[in-house]
Amino acid sequence: MALPSPEELWMRMAIKEAEAALAEGEVPVGAVIVEAESGRVRGRAHHQMAALKDPTARAVMIALTQLASPLEDEGEGEGVAVFPGRGGAADANAPALVVVATQEPCVMSVGAVLLIPGVTRIVYGARDPEFGACGSAVDLLRNVKTKRSVHVAGGVLEGPCRDLLQRHALSKKAKRN
Repeated sequence: MALPSPEELWMRMAIKEAEAALAEGEVPVGAVIVEAESGRVRGRAHHQMAALKDPTARAVMIALTQLASPLEDEGEGEGVAVFPGRGGAADANAPALVVVATQEPCVMSVGAVLLIPGVTRIVYGARDPEFGACGSAVDLLRNVKTKRSVHVAGGVLEGPCRDLLQRHALSKKAKRN
């Protein structure tokens, strides 16, 4: 049996966040931000749009805000501030970051990713044909004139990610009937 890839391990963390969202009655989308080399988690979140009554309280957006200040891992000391300067410039020695989300990020989230120089990759599970900005509805990363590139890998553990979204849709439909 093959060992899971780092992307699959990271997606499993994002799925746990999505499960927490589902338990709270939110759209079950979770996200983690990890250092590409070490796999150290720098941000984690799930959708909180209903709880906060805020359409911008999306998993990726909340996880990205955690990069603005140092995070502490369980007993491992202080984390590293990824974009401490006003211009959003990352420290030249800062690690490359990967945004991992259970659903393809929307235009707002991809736009925010483009503002953070340390992010080099987006990994997502389920496609979002209505709002996905990594190729499903639009491809913001290819349509933006930017000198940096953000690589995308979609469909990582797509089945479990899609199943959570379908469970939420079915439960929402049942409540309306």
